[in-house]
Amino acid sequence: MKIWVAAVLAGATILAGTPSASADEAKTRAQLQKAYEAARKDDCPTALKLLRPTLKAKAIAELPGELAALGYHLAAMCEMRGGRIAEARAATVAGTAIDAASDDLWRLRFGLELDMEDHAAATATVVAMSQGRGAALNGIELRWLYQLSRKLREAKQDALQLQLLTILTDPAFDPAEPLADKDGFRETLAGLMLDRGDAARARALVGEIESAATLLDISFDRRLRTFLPGDFDARKAVERDLERAKAAAARYPKYLQPLTDGARSLRALGRPKEALALLESARAGGKSLSDYDDADEWHNWWWDSVARTQEMLGDYDATVAAFAEGAKLGEEGIANVSQVINRAHSQNRFGRPAETLKTLAAAEGDFPVSPYGAMELRLARGCANAALGNATALAEDRAFMEARAKDHREALTYVLICIGDMDAAAKSLIAALDDPDQRAATLARWSDYNPPLPGEPVYSFAKRMPELKARADVKAAIEQAGGTRRIALQPGEF
Repeated sequence: MKIWVAAVLAGATILAGTPSASADEAKTRAQLQKAYEAARKDDCPTALKLLRPTLKAKAIAELPGELAALGYHLAAMCEMRGGRIAEARAATVAGTAIDAASDDLWRLRFGLELDMEDHAAATATVVAMSQGRGAALNGIELRWLYQLSRKLREAKQDALQLQLLTILTDPAFDPAEPLADKDGFRETLAGLMLDRGDAARARALVGEIESAATLLDISFDRRLRTFLPGDFDARKAVERDLERAKAAAARYPKYLQPLTDGARSLRALGRPKEALALLESARAGGKSLSDYDDADEWHNWWWDSVARTQEMLGDYDATVAAFAEGAKLGEEGIANVSQVINRAHSQNRFGRPAETLKTLAAAEGDFPVSPYGAMELRLARGCANAALGNATALAEDRAFMEARAKDHREALTYVLICIGDMDAAAKSLIAALDDPDQRAATLARWSDYNPPLPGEPVYSFAKRMPELKARADVKAAIEQAGGTRRIALQPGEF
């Protein structure tokens, strides 16, 4: 864990030299030194036994701020390793009350609060970091901040979400990661501003947005799309994304993310050969993917991008091999979920349902799956069972998905098409169009895109989507929701 390493390195620096001190301070410092050495050896029980008396009010008051903050940092990490999350969080709160607390301790506090699903506390920590600890806030991974915003929206905590998004859209918030994208925050805040009658602020926020994915989403939002230029062109937006990705790749030659982002844009533009060449540049000259600075997060997604590109080129063997390579890599410290499911979907698209079931059976029980991921897995399995005529298994897949439609209604709609129950599929699609939170994305998915490239496989449900879309009830629901349109891109990338 990076924060654990940071705490140990900080300890080595702070404890390297002992200044002249009172007898009480020297005693407390010596106790902390022993705790630090125990923690370095992963002996957290001993470290905590030494730290707890050291961190009592009278003893800690004898220490310089940096040393006291280090004590709380080590205590928090050891409590966390022992599964005592509330105690770990309490140590971070006490430690961050000290001016000399490290940025890593602030980020650990936020991470613990997010894990505890104490979203009000996590928001308060973001607010606190924005008031003088900007470097700590800038160092938080954007995906965790997006997760917090999403959780606040789901809990209908609008006031807290407004407070959070006001900070995250401010120019003072400058994320440290390459290709940091704040556009999702801007889009969400623009909607909140409209709810409050502030159209001018909403317009300004939309005007700051650059990413094609966000702009495309807004173009289907009946309220926000009025703030887009009348000549908005999704293809040109993707071309601009591509240029930004190439510039980022030149600026950050030790990062994989710009290459995967650029490949995604090239696939959307129907240029898979160029996408593959861009991706393979990561291994040019004998370079190793594991040596890239963002390999921990993006190594497996590089393989995912290679697989998607090979699929667009119609190469089955290269596609499944790339997904298999990605599946070997961990995802956030656990067995990889996404690449296994993505491989299964690809096998369905290539018309290999028996291979899909083998892929999913081999992975059964080996990884935890989110509610959304469970629906994706059942979609792949359900469409494979439908193709193979496995009626009993298919009925189980359908019952599972219908009981959990709220977790991923899009997947339910697709599996119903695979089954051939077009009445039920229409009902599911209309429900998505009636849902304000799903409407824009649903319209985007059901719009008309460029045809598949020669040799590119197509999912069985995708082949029947025009049939469902042509139904009178579905056409009326689409029109009521704001309408679909023609988009000069390949589908599935944005």
